[in-house]
Amino acid sequence: MRAFDASFVRPIIVIAVVVIAATCQAADGRFDQTLQVSSTLKSGALKLDIATDAGEILLRAGGPGKIEIHAKLHSIDDSQDDNVATRIRMIELNPPVISDTHAHSVRIGHFADPDLAANIAISYEIVAPQGTELHSETGVGNQSVEGIQGPVEASSGTGKVRVWHIGKNVHISTGSGDIDIHDIHGSVQAEAGTGSVYASEIEGPQVPAQVSSQVQIQDSKTGQPVTVQLMLGVVGLEVVTGAGDVDVENLQGQLHVTSGSGNIHATGNPSSDWKLQTGTGAVRVQFSDDANLAIVAHASSGTIESADAVVTQGKRSPHELRGQIGKGGPTVDLKTASGNIEIK
Repeated sequence: MRAFDASFVRPIIVIAVVVIAATCQAADGRFDQTLQVSSTLKSGALKLDIATDAGEILLRAGGPGKIEIHAKLHSIDDSQDDNVATRIRMIELNPPVISDTHAHSVRIGHFADPDLAANIAISYEIVAPQGTELHSETGVGNQSVEGIQGPVEASSGTGKVRVWHIGKNVHISTGSGDIDIHDIHGSVQAEAGTGSVYASEIEGPQVPAQVSSQVQIQDSKTGQPVTVQLMLGVVGLEVVTGAGDVDVENLQGQLHVTSGSGNIHATGNPSSDWKLQTGTGAVRVQFSDDANLAIVAHASSGTIESADAVVTQGKRSPHELRGQIGKGGPTVDLKTASGNIEIK
């Protein structure tokens, strides 16, 4: 019998490895575009709309006059999709970027044929003028937005959302993921199905003294929208999370927090009513030394601890407290079904 010669197989193995590697590499792609933006926008801002089913959105402020778009494409699962590499090449050649004549309005990531982007994750890194209004959404992926004028409306099915240094109102929602809000000059709405919410340095919009602004909040019992009037220098902050902690620092103005399961921590000097409610978790609040507030606290299963500055009104029990700080003022309403309440 003739002996087997393995040398005949080696070149075939090497070739096979090269082909597989090339196939894997072909399932990635990218495109880069720079659009010139008119410096005389009628609305005073660039309207930017970004969407991706899977992938991250990173946006930061840059210089005026242009918007830079950098996109990375990657196949999610090509085991049952033998044309994913071809479709990635098609997207590279014809990127999903649509703008009007002078790029007053730019849409990124919107496909006329959604099947073109099936099984492809597209992440965007964008540098836009400071005077930009943003609407962004991801199916699965994190978002980070920083330094633009706004307003900002950002949503994610699953992913963290970070929004910092925004000049106008912010509305953020995520089905599952944490929310980080910092340095906002306007009203804020934050909704997390499952995730923690951190908010700091939320300042009111600067409006003329004779003008009031409005924010929409939702009544925790009826679910019906409630309109709250906000006067000069007062900001409204609404946070809703199904399961997750909420941390708010140094807030003045109206605050409404509802958590199904999670701790609530808030500090500041309220100039409008606060309402903080959690199903399971602790509620901790801390106020400035010159605060003047009315306090209402109820812990169904837990204790209430209060500082000496809280003067009790009427009879106090381990689970209920009514009192005031200083001369009294806006009402701070604290509730937890299972957990402790701490007032400082």
